[in-house]
Amino acid sequence: MQRRSFIGTGLAFGATAPLILTPSKAAAKRPVLGQGDFQYELHTNWAERHRPRHHPVLNCHEIVQAPDGRIFMLGDHPERQMLVFDDTGKIIDSWGTTYPGGHGLTLGTNESEPYLLLTDAGSIRVGNQWVKYSGRVAKTDLNGREVFTLGHPMTAGAYQPDWAFNPTETCVAPDGGFYVADGYGSNAILKYSAHGQYEFHFGGPEQDVPDEQVIKNAHGVVVDDRSSQGEPTLLVSSRQKHRLLRFDLQGNYIEGYHFPGCMINRPVIAGEHIFLTTLNTSCVLVLDEQNQLVSAPGAHLPDPEKPGSRIKAIDRSPFTHCHDVCVMSNGDLLVCQWHSKQVYPWLLKRVGSS
Repeated sequence: MQRRSFIGTGLAFGATAPLILTPSKAAAKRPVLGQGDFQYELHTNWAERHRPRHHPVLNCHEIVQAPDGRIFMLGDHPERQMLVFDDTGKIIDSWGTTYPGGHGLTLGTNESEPYLLLTDAGSIRVGNQWVKYSGRVAKTDLNGREVFTLGHPMTAGAYQPDWAFNPTETCVAPDGGFYVADGYGSNAILKYSAHGQYEFHFGGPEQDVPDEQVIKNAHGVVVDDRSSQGEPTLLVSSRQKHRLLRFDLQGNYIEGYHFPGCMINRPVIAGEHIFLTTLNTSCVLVLDEQNQLVSAPGAHLPDPEKPGSRIKAIDRSPFTHCHDVCVMSNGDLLVCQWHSKQVYPWLLKRVGSS
């Protein structure tokens, strides 16, 4: 895909005497976030500059980029939950009115044909109150045509009648099946075949494990197939515990990583790195191939001289509640935000180290 630059875009103010910003002045007004080799220039007008007035958003939940370059963003606006952008931020398509709690979005490929896995978390905000209903998972093509949907796991004998099902995320398994994280419901991780047949689950309401292994608010799940990690494993965000947990593909615990004070969302694998957003500290975390934190766009790295020091948001952080990150094919990032004045995704344009 052609790499496009937004630096130096002319911005007009007023009807008769537009002010054109030179590249140096425009760049000076854009903060650079992050550390080391993962620094990014923030562009908050990635979509706004196209004036997408007919495609309003409430919360931008998750975002992925398809092989053809199109960018899919799932939200929860009642008029349309899926917005489709080109790589410049222009909305080129929209669909979906049956996912009012639109939350999780995963891109998969079946025999070279891409597809989407969507989760409706079964949770919507009405005024100042949250209304819950049973969530569902849907497999669709890239045009929104449903291939199949999954309802409450009780129908497959997986759940007890009083276990809630409010799924937050999915990921594709190495065998072509997929995992579902029931992060707002019963905190189970469920495994299904490629055709949507239930196979097994782990976690759940009755977890009899040490506290550091507890899955609580299983907000995200992904298969970690990086070459530096050996055999593929499963990473689960235990958001309320501020931990990223690693399991084998059958659900046996291996190890965990603690991010004190950080409500981490789903992990996103790109190359040998992991990218995570945090809801409360409102930043992006970048982990290297050894799972060490190397950059935190929007926050300060912990002080290595002070054991136990926490990740802290920078002063006057532009972010409010970061909810997901998409690593684009050119290395730039798109960040979705929840409960953040209905903003569209923001672009973090990679500038490297300084």
